Amino acid sequence: MAPLSRLRRTRVLAVSVVLGLAALAGVLATRGSAVPPGPTFAPPVYVDQQLAGGEPEVFADTKHGTLIYTAHEGTTHLYRDGIVSSPWGNFDFVSNYCNQVNIWTSPDGGANWFRDRFLGSPCPTSPAENTGFSDPDLTQDAGGRVYNTGIDLVNDALFSSIDGGKTWDKGTADCHDGDRPWLAGGKADQVFMATDTVEGSRTGHQLFVSNDGGNSCSATGIDDNGSLPDGGSFTADGKLYYDKLNGTVVEPAYFDHPDGSFGLGISTMPAGGSSFTPHEGVRGTTMFAHWPAIAIDSAGTVYLTWDTNDRQPGTSGGCDGAETPAPNSIMLIYTNDLEARGGGLRRTGDNRLTDPTTGGPLPTAGPLSLRQNGGPRRVGSGTCS
Repeated sequence: MAPLSRLRRTRVLAVSVVLGLAALAGVLATRGSAVPPGPTFAPPVYVDQQLAGGEPEVFADTKHGTLIYTAHEGTTHLYRDGIVSSPWGNFDFVSNYCNQVNIWTSPDGGANWFRDRFLGSPCPTSPAENTGFSDPDLTQDAGGRVYNTGIDLVNDALFSSIDGGKTWDKGTADCHDGDRPWLAGGKADQVFMATDTVEGSRTGHQLFVSNDGGNSCSATGIDDNGSLPDGGSFTADGKLYYDKLNGTVVEPAYFDHPDGSFGLGISTMPAGGSSFTPHEGVRGTTMFAHWPAIAIDSAGTVYLTWDTNDRQPGTSGGCDGAETPAPNSIMLIYTNDLEARGGGLRRTGDNRLTDPTTGGPLPTAGPLSLRQNGGPRRVGSGTCS
């Protein structure tokens, strides 16, 4: 993939997630008698004044009392004017480049940050366990081990830490080939990695598992894409999660139908399973970002959010003459009816939405939404639609 593309996509996705969950929070707040005060923020601080990188992610390791910050190694910055106007910045970049995603930890809630260094080198981890400058993602298993990943386009590295992200003692530089890897921690020493492989069917999206803390991965992936009864297709795409209540692996998914309609939902694999089952939550929508986002709360409720791609028919005010964007919405649906056995969606009396694999009604609430202003929507820098 192009080094800059995922950064742009992630920014759009982050906005979708934040606004979508904000809509849910607003609804839930009205159910109580008192509205809690809004969040406050400390003054901004530098994580690092020599290193920089896109696709950042912060993980709170409550078992070890640390915050873990990881980011792309910064090769995207070579596309900026700084490559010719900031020679000292270029020196910082080259002298610290390790072909690994960057990692920092904070022991005090983000007030101070410390760069990970393997045996005093500028590199955060052993090169035998981690090779790949892009696409980091953090997760934690039930035993407290934290996992990260990085890619070189031909390999997905997988490596882990048992001390809150300070050192990384297990891993493999080549869990599998792939692009856009995402992680979900399972039982102790177990982690699932979803990635878009070269050899996989259709979109190539497959799931791999490690049961030894990331030292090795399953050689054969489990496809999470396929056909639908109406002749359409589905594929998982985006950050996956592990349902701690029943061991189900849940991925966000999108659905394409022969009549041209587009849908979104989830795809699930039960504990110990070897295949995924798609569950379409909403059909007839649109999506502007490159994938939807999901979250699972402590009660097992699965939330899915996305941003619509509304247009004004008969216009040409969008980028490259496309239809002019109309005010769009941040949408949120959710289900709290994942079965303990099988990881499927149980039928209920809600007839508004249908499970495409069973024909039965899907227990999903009606979408919540927030409206956004119209006009060309920009992603990252310089790209719009």
